[in-house]
Amino acid sequence: MDRDHRQAAVPGQATVPRQAPRCPPVPARRTARFAAVVLVIGVLAVAAVSYFGRSSATSPTSPTSAAAARQAAKARAAAASWVAQQVSRGVQVSCDRVMCAALRARGFPSGQLLVLGSASEVPTSSAVVVETPAVLRLFGSSLATAWAPAVLASFGSGPSLVTVRAIASGGAAGYQRDLGNDLRARKTAGSALLGDSLISLPVLAEHQLSAGLVDSRLVLALADLASHEPITIVRFGTDGPGASVELPLRFVDLAENVKAAHLGRAAYAKAVRDFLAQVKAIYRPASITTVVLPDGDPGLRITVSAPSPLGMFPQSSP
Repeated sequence: MDRDHRQAAVPGQATVPRQAPRCPPVPARRTARFAAVVLVIGVLAVAAVSYFGRSSATSPTSPTSAAAARQAAKARAAAASWVAQQVSRGVQVSCDRVMCAALRARGFPSGQLLVLGSASEVPTSSAVVVETPAVLRLFGSSLATAWAPAVLASFGSGPSLVTVRAIASGGAAGYQRDLGNDLRARKTAGSALLGDSLISLPVLAEHQLSAGLVDSRLVLALADLASHEPITIVRFGTDGPGASVELPLRFVDLAENVKAAHLGRAAYAKAVRDFLAQVKAIYRPASITTVVLPDGDPGLRITVSAPSPLGMFPQSSP
C-alpha cells in the first residue's frame, strides 16, 4: 500500500477529506473590478488631455493663432494704406470684402472698388487686384501666372501675405509683349532727355534713363519742367516693397538748391510745385513731398501713381 492509504488505515484516526480551492471573498472581487475601472478611466483621461492639448495649439484662442491673426491684420492694414496712397483713384481695384472696407475707410473711392466673392470671375475689368489669402483661395495661382503677373507691392509673408498686382486684361503673354514695346520707347525718350543742358544728374540716373527704367510720365514731366527751370536729379526709385523688377521707377528726387535757378530753396521748391500742378493731367504727378536727400539736404520727391501706363510714347521697332 502506498503512504496515503497506509495513513488512512491507521485504526482510530479520522480521515480528513481534501477541500477544493476557495474563490476570493466578495469584497476582494469588488476591489479588483474597481481597480480595473480606475485604470481604464486613467488611460482615457491621459488620451483626452493629449488630444485637447494638441487641439488647443491651433484653437482660435491659442497664442499661436492670436499671433497669426495679428500678423494677417497688420499685412492687410499696410496693403490698404499703400493702395490708398499709391494707386490712382481713376482705376478700378478688385479686393475681398474686408480689404475693400479697409480701402473705403482710407478714402479710396467706393465706386472704384470691385468686391470679389465666391461667384466672381477673374476681374479683368480692373487695373489692380489686392491678392489676400481669401482672393488666393478664389483664383489659386491663375492671377500670378495668367492674369496679373506684375507685383506692385507685397506685405506680410506666408499665410498672411498680401500682394498688390497689376491686372493684364489681355493675359500675361500680351502684357509681356506690351511691356517690351514700352521699354524700347522709354529708352528712346529717356536718352533724349540726357541731351538737355538744363538737367543735371548722377551716372546712375543717366543709366536708368537710357535703359528705359523710368516711368514715361516722369520723363514727360521732367522734360516739361526743364523747359522752365533748371533741375538737378538726385535719384530715381519706386515706392513698392517687393515690386517686380521690370516695372518702371515711379518717383524722382530733385535737389532744392539749384544755383542755376537763381532762387532760394523755398522759392525754387514753390516754383517747381506750382509748375507741375498745372501740367497735362496724363503725366501730372500724384504727389510732391519734401524728403531728406542722402547728403542731408531737403529735396522734392515727385511721384506718379501706380500702375504705370504702357504705350504713352510712339512704339519703336524691335
